[in-house]
Amino acid sequence: MAVTTKSNKNIEITKDIMVDNVQVEQVRATINTGNPENANLTHYISNQTIYKANRTEIRAAEAAAEDEIYTEQDAIIEELAGGNKNAA
Repeated sequence: MAVTTKSNKNIEITKDIMVDNVQVEQVRATINTGNPENANLTHYISNQTIYKANRTEIRAAEAAAEDEIYTEQDAIIEELAGGNKNAA
């Protein structure tokens, strides 16, 4: 019998979208260094009323948050491709 262990590191990125200092939404991404190409991205709307009233601006903030997350994901993929899997 062969007993082995395998380690993976998860990197979590959280972006809070605020309107007048009130959190309206949280965009969260989890990137597993074992398979960084498949990031798990979720949106949590915590204030539907404010979200609906500011939909256009919030959607722009969502897009910006996602762009930042994907930029970070690309950096992690590039870093891991360099052979340093413990660096991320």
